[in-house]
Amino acid sequence: MSFARTPLYRIIKVTQHCLHAAIRRSFKADDREEMAFICAQRVDDLVLWTWPYTRRPLI
Repeated sequence: MSFARTPLYRIIKVTQHCLHAAIRRSFKADDREEMAFICAQRVDDLVLWTWPYTRRPLI
């Protein structure tokens, strides 16, 4: 079974997607696209940090 089909992978990807959506919504009202982009990058860094044992990138 590949890593992409494991429940942990799905949980990580759904969480990442939800955080990205929340970040976009929260900053859209203030029109701070740059801040939203930086925060989204930090989310991606956190996702990668939480699964250091995989050989394939999660993003």
